[in-house]
Amino acid sequence: MIFENYYFLISIILVISIFFIIFFKKQNTNESKMKSLIIIFNLLSDPEQRSARKKIFEANREGIIDQNGKITDPSYYNDIEKVRSTLDLVGGFVKNGYVPKEPCLEMFMGIIIRCWKVLEKNIEYDRKTAGVHFKLDFEWLAIEAKKCWKKKYPNISEPELF
Repeated sequence: MIFENYYFLISIILVISIFFIIFFKKQNTNESKMKSLIIIFNLLSDPEQRSARKKIFEANREGIIDQNGKITDPSYYNDIEKVRSTLDLVGGFVKNGYVPKEPCLEMFMGIIIRCWKVLEKNIEYDRKTAGVHFKLDFEWLAIEAKKCWKKKYPNISEPELF
């Protein structure tokens, strides 16, 4: 009789322990996902990033990136590289699960799509010298952003450049 109560008590303690482990792990995971989204938000909302994106859209309007993807005015290179590298980094974080994919795409799909439209030819041009792996995470992120856009807005075309 004593052993039966002992096993019952151990079973209850084990179930409660498993519950708390799962609960705190999930709580920690949700908390870290939220923190990672805030980091990405802060990164993309940084005044330097916003200014760099403004410059790449200007470069697009002014024809600074030619039809082959070559940058014709070197004064734009730093801003173009800043945007390419940042979105490649974000793509890597999302692709590898450090940042939750769906919420990130929901928040930034418009920015990602517009930036990809401006920089795609330039990245293809630079892949000739840097290799086919160059900025693949940015490309992956753009593809995923386009899928997310089509799913969320099936009757609305992708964001246009301005």
